[in-house]
Amino acid sequence: EDSSSPRTVQAIDDIKRLLGEGQYLVGEVVSGIEMKELGMSQMPRMIRTAAVLIFLVLIVTLPSAAMPFIFMVTIGAAYAYNMAISYALGQKVSYLTSSVAAAMQLGVTMDYCIFLMHSFHAERQQSPAGASAGGNGGSSAEAEAAMERAIAKTANAILSSALTTAAGFAALALMRVRLGADMGLLMARGVLLSVVCTLVVLPSLVLALQSVIDRLTHPVLLPSFRGLASLVVRGRVPVFAVALLVLVVGFVGSSRVSLSYDIDSTFPRDMPSIAAMEEFGDVVSGLREMYIVARGVPGWRLQRMTAALRGMDGVTGAGCLADVVDPAVPLDFVPDGVASRYVAGEYSAAILSVDSRASDEAMNSLIAGIREMLPRALDQANASDASDASGASGAL
Repeated sequence: EDSSSPRTVQAIDDIKRLLGEGQYLVGEVVSGIEMKELGMSQMPRMIRTAAVLIFLVLIVTLPSAAMPFIFMVTIGAAYAYNMAISYALGQKVSYLTSSVAAAMQLGVTMDYCIFLMHSFHAERQQSPAGASAGGNGGSSAEAEAAMERAIAKTANAILSSALTTAAGFAALALMRVRLGADMGLLMARGVLLSVVCTLVVLPSLVLALQSVIDRLTHPVLLPSFRGLASLVVRGRVPVFAVALLVLVVGFVGSSRVSLSYDIDSTFPRDMPSIAAMEEFGDVVSGLREMYIVARGVPGWRLQRMTAALRGMDGVTGAGCLADVVDPAVPLDFVPDGVASRYVAGEYSAAILSVDSRASDEAMNSLIAGIREMLPRALDQANASDASDASGASGAL
């Protein structure tokens, strides 16, 4: 069963209900399920927080209190269309992608609405009736004409910005990790749908609610930035020098950033499985497993290989089917619950337990050492098909 399948989730829940006080259920599958439940439970809170923060920014930067609501409806519709397309195509969306997609689409594509509305406001101000009323007057015909000019003038800029953003997200599809393609393609499609909604849905809403927008007009609470503009233009040489210096410092710093590959360190410390690991971490080790999969390798050879693996630093345990059942026993006589853990068709697996507290560098070195040792271990066991084992893969 898949680790996220309903049967697996139900089995984990059933096991938890059987546990008494002071008993814990830990492991990668348990942590993954708990992380999924946590992410889905926090998604509404994330969306509300993003909406409130974006609303506050728009209230300050836009000339009408009605515009933030209209923008939210526009981008919200684009997000709804995006998820509906995934459903119609039968596409599965990762819970991580689903947790952040709404907030990301709001934040990334809200600019398109702002571009169009600023252009529309400027076009209204250029009309005689609009200029006399500060950009908020004029007939509905003049507003429609201003919107037509605004769409024509900003469509190219909006589309260019959207295409570059969509291309950046779509590039994530080249990742071999499925999460990259899942999030990248969904966000790329969401960006394009936001453009469509900005150029089609937003003008309709603005023109239909123009009277409400005009009634809720207020002064923009931002400075003119004329002083900054003058400083940048007149002092362009020192500004460029400072920017170049900062660029060099930033490049040096970016090349020295340390990367972490420990997924467990990103989990909240109060998750039940993580809290249990921290509580018993000093007395329990080897809870991280690696699997070595070999094709057509006899059990007695895998047994000798696991014996060699147990002698490696960082390996707290290693075993295969031959370590549990005598190799002379036919596979048909081995209980399915035991055999299925180690054998599937022509493939056999050796399970390694490694110290879960090892650092990233130590874990990378351990994996490299295991991959280097596999052919040698099978050669020592007189394995004529060591090439199969050298092609075996270990996975955390």
